[in-house]
Amino acid sequence: MTRLIAFVIAATFGTACYAAPPTEESVNALLVAAKSERTLESMYTLMGQSMRRGLQLELEGKQVSDDERRVLDDMPKQFEAAMREEIGWDKMRPIFVQIYQETFTQEEVKGLTAFYKSPIGAAMIDKMPVVLQKSAAATQARMRPLMVRMNETMKKALADLKEAK
Repeated sequence: MTRLIAFVIAATFGTACYAAPPTEESVNALLVAAKSERTLESMYTLMGQSMRRGLQLELEGKQVSDDERRVLDDMPKQFEAAMREEIGWDKMRPIFVQIYQETFTQEEVKGLTAFYKSPIGAAMIDKMPVVLQKSAAATQARMRPLMVRMNETMKKALADLKEAK
């Protein structure tokens, strides 16, 4: 009887502690269902827009020559091209697969895939770029006051250091 109880406990906890890692095929199906490649693409666009907004804020009220303007206008394009080259889907997909395999179980991947294929999951995927864009714009808007405060804090700290000497 003791052996039977030990076996039941071992079997119960053994299977609870070990869950099969997801297959590469199932993770790829999840990445497709979640439209991960499209999400990565939208990230490039958002980063470029964010960089353009940051440059506009930085240059506000400053005189910029036509040559300087061309260089500054080209910088976000170069940045986006570098991102596409360094963290493009072809390079990131295998990394995502590995991360998902290390993080999720087969059952979780299966459930997530079903969710993203559902109308609610599809709505989340379709609306997430708008959420990210609005979040980025809201954060960018808060950056200017933050930068002003940080500059004031730094000036005060430098003044305090001078005074302490």
